Amino acid sequence: MFRRVRSANADNLVISEFMHMFQSFTEGELKQVIRTLVQRKARRDVKLGKRTKRAKKGTKPCSLTDKEMTVSQLGLGYVSDEVILFRYCSGKCVASRRNYDLALAKLKGQRLLTRENMDRARHSPCCRPTAYEEITFLDNRSQYHTIQEVSALKCACV
Repeated sequence: MFRRVRSANADNLVISEFMHMFQSFTEGELKQVIRTLVQRKARRDVKLGKRTKRAKKGTKPCSLTDKEMTVSQLGLGYVSDEVILFRYCSGKCVASRRNYDLALAKLKGQRLLTRENMDRARHSPCCRPTAYEEITFLDNRSQYHTIQEVSALKCACV
């Protein structure tokens, strides 16, 4: 039993080489190669399974996230041990992609944009704050301070 040879583009030499190699195998040899590849993949999936599930779990939509920290940890030059609740935006915005985002992704993929512009152009919406809240705190010298627009109040894909 012989199979018809599929044509491969000259650009795809690796596929062409594999096709010629597999055509020289007997049916038994092909079954053995396939069995070995399936077993290797199964072993690899067992090793990567937990990490992969965790990675898939981490893809959440754009939302507000809370983190407790001291005012000093914000890195804005204030010295205070007061603990605040800092809110920030995180998550994916895949569902919010518009025609602009799809077209820009295609242009970047086809390398139709210049190299300087490619790095700056984003082809997907970003999860960003749309409203902020101020933080009022007491520093280590017992003086009150208010910082405007430092913590996110609402998030959206923009």
